Amino acid sequence: MATIKHLIRSSVVRRVLYAVAGSGAGYVYFLVIGCDGSCPITSQAWSSAAYGALFGILVPPSLRSRDEK
Repeated sequence: MATIKHLIRSSVVRRVLYAVAGSGAGYVYFLVIGCDGSCPITSQAWSSAAYGALFGILVPPSLRSRDEK
């Protein structure tokens, strides 16, 4: 059990989890809001998921409080 907590606290694993969550959110965004060809980001499911994964990797580290750094 302690090794699972240590693994989740790992920076690489955490970023992968954020990327997976962001990719899922991007795909849901495509399904709910997406457009039919005129929008370069949301016109295809894979591009929407890729942008979601990118945001999932980049945004969470910037949201951490300064005490955690």
